[in-house]
Amino acid sequence: MTKWMIAIAAAAIVGFIFYRLKLFIRFRYYRIGGCDELTVTVCLYQNYVLYQIRIPVIEMETQKGIPDIVSEIETNRETVRTHPKREYRFVSRLLTIYLKYPQRWKKVVKKLNDYNRAYSYYSGEFKKRVHCEKLDVSICCGGEDAAMTALMTGVLSALINWRSAAMKQEIHFVRPPQVTVRPCYSKACFTVDFMCILRLTVGDVMITTISTINYNRKGAGNNV
Repeated sequence: MTKWMIAIAAAAIVGFIFYRLKLFIRFRYYRIGGCDELTVTVCLYQNYVLYQIRIPVIEMETQKGIPDIVSEIETNRETVRTHPKREYRFVSRLLTIYLKYPQRWKKVVKKLNDYNRAYSYYSGEFKKRVHCEKLDVSICCGGEDAAMTALMTGVLSALINWRSAAMKQEIHFVRPPQVTVRPCYSKACFTVDFMCILRLTVGDVMITTISTINYNRKGAGNNV
């Protein structure tokens, strides 16, 4: 009996420690000249990298005289390059379903609505539990003349401040966001340096996922 009690207590302690493990998600986006890249890193206690992915946001490639948007995605294990032909086949199949099989198209639309509803619920629950450790945005913009530069700077500052105020109502910030918009009067340019670090626990992920699954089941039951 004593051994069983010890085993149960040990399992409870290990489960609690696992439940309270802290995960940090770092988003880094920068745009300098013609180069822009998004890096997403998932860390355990900020030091141990569990997963990282780098995505060049926009890259143009010409196929038979037709410009295509492609991207090369780099992860811890491999580098995957998107293929425009794959996207063409996907769009072609959707059009075929829409034109030839309208009943199937209704099912596709219903599935998309279900996924969108589940995503909205998951993101809402996620925002309740996540903490933003750091949000730094640095933008430098310049137009063809001083008046255009001043206008661009003012508009960007107003939009970012408006969005930051809205985010404060949705996410808990450990420290206030640091936003800098600098004008560049010497040349036409647009550079961005964005850094965001989110903190949550493994338990937060588990609770949010289970809550979303239950939400979907209730929604499926109501649709029957």
